Amino acid sequence: MPVHVILARHGEAAPADKNSRRPLSGRGVEEVEAMARLLEPLHLSVDEIRHSGKKRAEETAAILGRVIESANGIRSVPGMRPNDDIEPVARLLNTEGVSVMLVGHMPFLSSLASFLIFGRPDLDMANFTTASMAGLIRTPLGWRLDWFFHPRMFT
Repeated sequence: MPVHVILARHGEAAPADKNSRRPLSGRGVEEVEAMARLLEPLHLSVDEIRHSGKKRAEETAAILGRVIESANGIRSVPGMRPNDDIEPVARLLNTEGVSVMLVGHMPFLSSLASFLIFGRPDLDMANFTTASMAGLIRTPLGWRLDWFFHPRMFT
C-alpha cells in the first residue's frame, strides 16, 4: 500500500510587529479556506495531521482538518520549524507506514520535498507560497510528486 504525504505551508501570517505569535492574517485565513474549498471534493484522508506548533501552522491545520479526514486528529510535533533539520522527519516518513499531512514553513517544506524525491535538500524543487500544498506518494521505487496546488492557481 503506498504511503501518501501532504505537505502544506501555512497561510499568510500577521506581521510580527502586530502580533509576535504571528497567527494567520485575514488574507491568510482566506487563502487556506480557498484551498480547503478546492480540496473538499477530493475527499482526501490521512492517518494524522501534524503541524510545527507555530500559531499560523496550527490554525492552517485546523482549517484544512475540516475537509481532510484524519483518523488520529491534529497534533503539534517537534522538528518542523522553518530552519529545522529535515532528516529526522524524512527518516520517520521513510520508515512509518502511515499517511500524514505536515503543515509547516519555508524553507523546511521545500528542503523536505527535495530530499524525499531527489535525495538532496538543497535543490529547492518547489516554491511553497503561502497556503500551497503538495501531495507526495511513497512507492517501492521511492518518493514521487503526485500533485501540487497553490491558492492563486484557480483565481
